Amino acid sequence: DLYDLDLEDTAPEAAALEHPNESTDIDYLPIDEHNLEKSFPLDYMKRAVEYFDEKDPLTGQRKRNWCTVKHIFRRIPNSHCISRFRKYVENGGTKK
Repeated sequence: DLYDLDLEDTAPEAAALEHPNESTDIDYLPIDEHNLEKSFPLDYMKRAVEYFDEKDPLTGQRKRNWCTVKHIFRRIPNSHCISRFRKYVENGGTKK
């Protein structure tokens, strides 16, 4: 009887346990203006923007490119978040 167990019937249940639901897991939520403050503390956003915007006094250009910033601030998924962070910080930590 043990060998008569159909393994195909249990496969969808096991797959559901291994892969969380993308709509409820906060790690899968895209970072936008609605969940920005939940994903990153204001201090983290300020440090990331200041680090990215720092200028070289000799050339007047940014000291760092996106790859360098991404290496230091690993939680930031893409460069578009820096502009969102900048806007959020300029507004004093509010979305408006």
